[in-house]
Amino acid sequence: MDEDAAALGVEKPDHEPRATQYVPQMLDLIGRLQEKKLAPATFAKAVWTFETLVFPYIGSRPIAKLTPVDVLKVLRRIEGRGIHETAHRTRQRCAQVFRYAVQTERAERDVTADLRGALAPVVSEHHAAITDPAAGRRRSPRRGPHRPMTRRSVRNFRQHELCSTPMALALAPGGAARA
Repeated sequence: MDEDAAALGVEKPDHEPRATQYVPQMLDLIGRLQEKKLAPATFAKAVWTFETLVFPYIGSRPIAKLTPVDVLKVLRRIEGRGIHETAHRTRQRCAQVFRYAVQTERAERDVTADLRGALAPVVSEHHAAITDPAAGRRRSPRRGPHRPMTRRSVRNFRQHELCSTPMALALAPGGAARA
């Protein structure tokens, strides 16, 4: 980056803040996310998104210096892997970070707003509806054309294993004493 600036005759900046200088603020943001009672899986996915998909490419640059093109390159890289929904979620999470940066006067604006509509839409798969109510019912294991082994397995499970489970023993007359 410095070579490009030198080739253009641009002076070097006096100060270039790094993301590592803002670790306390990042921890504060993480604390705020946890206060919102995010499910652990959702929180883990958000952390994974930044650590794996975003920080390796733009994490060392100051947030105030990031442009829509910088973020778009990251999102295009994700799209190139064929995970379009993750690209949309990453843009959404980056927008949250940029809005927080604007609120705390670390950035001028949310650059992800310029990227609305820039990503390929997520194509959802629809499943056929059950139009015949009788077709949607499960068959009883005692009726229907089952393979003999399946029929025998279901019968054996019901007769032997179900009756010897801890719950069945506890609910049986005499309680857990019956064993």
